[in-house]
Amino acid sequence: MTGYLSTNILNEAVSSLELVMENLELIEKDVYRWKWVVIALHNSMQNIMVFVLNQGNGFHSMENGSYKKWIEAYRNSQPLPSTKLAKFLELYKRIKKKCIMECYVYSKAYVPKQKNTESVKKLNSIRNRFIHFELDVWSLETTSMPRLCLHCMDVIRFLVFDSGNILISDETQRVNLQNTVLQTIRMFEHLDSNLENS
Repeated sequence: MTGYLSTNILNEAVSSLELVMENLELIEKDVYRWKWVVIALHNSMQNIMVFVLNQGNGFHSMENGSYKKWIEAYRNSQPLPSTKLAKFLELYKRIKKKCIMECYVYSKAYVPKQKNTESVKKLNSIRNRFIHFELDVWSLETTSMPRLCLHCMDVIRFLVFDSGNILISDETQRVNLQNTVLQTIRMFEHLDSNLENS
């Protein structure tokens, strides 16, 4: 088979949430699916944060050192260096800053509750543990995972619906993103409700 895999920030955000939903459908029979839910949710959230921080030039989603090197090269008419994306928790800090997020007339910064910040940090920690798995045994208590993921989906929902920083001219793509976010939230709510009632 030959061909190319092409993607972009929006596609990564949506397809990752679709992967979350696919794995949630199987999670009651296969608890191992939580690994892929965590990795995919983390990827979607990261891409949505990058999307809202992009603001036409991408500077707010770059590592500070990377941004400074790029600006210096640009000002000196030198070849532009490659850039590095800021780390996940740094992106999360930036979506909470008014001076960064309030770039358009209706833009708003994210104002989290403590549960949201704790859940975002925990999601990042679990994802890193899965990605950088060491040669030992590790167990993840999963009964609290639907609630943790819902707190992270609160962040995604705000960024997609309320931040004013996601500008998608194609209505089909915009509606697809919004519907995918809402469907994912409903699936986590259903799973959380089932765990509460069991």
